[in-house]
Amino acid sequence: MSEDPQVTRARVPPGEYQTLAESRTHRRSLFLRMMAQEAPETLRSLRDDVLSTYISTYDEVEKRLDSRVLDSDTERYSAPGRRACLCCQPALLTKWQTYEAVSIDENHNRYPDLALLRGKVEEWARRYRLNTRWVLAAALVQLDFWRRYPKSAEGLTLGWSCFFHPISFALEETPVPAELLVPWDPLWETRKEYEKNHQVVLGKYLDGIEAQAVAAGCQPTTDLPALQLHFTWLIRYQLGRESWPEIAATAGRRLKKSKTMVDVSEKFVARTVKDLARSIDLPLIRVRGPGRPAGSRTKNTTGNRVR
Repeated sequence: MSEDPQVTRARVPPGEYQTLAESRTHRRSLFLRMMAQEAPETLRSLRDDVLSTYISTYDEVEKRLDSRVLDSDTERYSAPGRRACLCCQPALLTKWQTYEAVSIDENHNRYPDLALLRGKVEEWARRYRLNTRWVLAAALVQLDFWRRYPKSAEGLTLGWSCFFHPISFALEETPVPAELLVPWDPLWETRKEYEKNHQVVLGKYLDGIEAQAVAAGCQPTTDLPALQLHFTWLIRYQLGRESWPEIAATAGRRLKKSKTMVDVSEKFVARTVKDLARSIDLPLIRVRGPGRPAGSRTKNTTGNRVR
């Protein structure tokens, strides 16, 4: 279906302007959704390889709300001269900061009960080159969602249910001019007359809010179709391990308000993917080794570096 240039195109975020925090939040959610479509094995692996460990860990922690169970488990995990500090609040299991506190050595024995789960989540993230804190945190929230709603984890087609809530950002409240609050009486005034009479006031009101947004450091929002295309390139590079030339070969983009597709250069693809990865704090693969990775459809992976 061809695009109608007269139809307002969706944007990310949905408004006219965005803060840096809001942009990052929306982009991360979009990345997760598109990853589920373009690389569905990522979510299936999280479910198949990690969910059972998450559920069993949650059950253990929940039982420790009973002080007798907590005392018994503490003794079981403790070593001579090293008393264990266990997790006893189920709500902490969806926060990655909890797992960063795991410390098991000759001087510390903090959260040893979470070491197995932490290892499995990190192993999953490393496998798909997603080992960054916000993805790890999203994975935990997704695992907990599946625990609470088991049917959502069934089947081959899975989706991310742990979408981030955008950080609310309110500009200084600007009162609506009194002239705009005058109701339209269609018995005494035509619609065109009403619109004409209020056009100047409305324009000044909107211009003022727009100027305030710019002064606050907001940036224009991003065209959704373009962002989706660029996220596809990022997923092909990071998860599919395709090279810049391979992506560029099939990465044609549509000109605005046109059906014409134009080729894009390798440099443009590389720059776009790097900028997009930075905007969501996703570390890219640093060096592409020679030859074809095992199990990859990539034909040529030499000479691809992320600088």
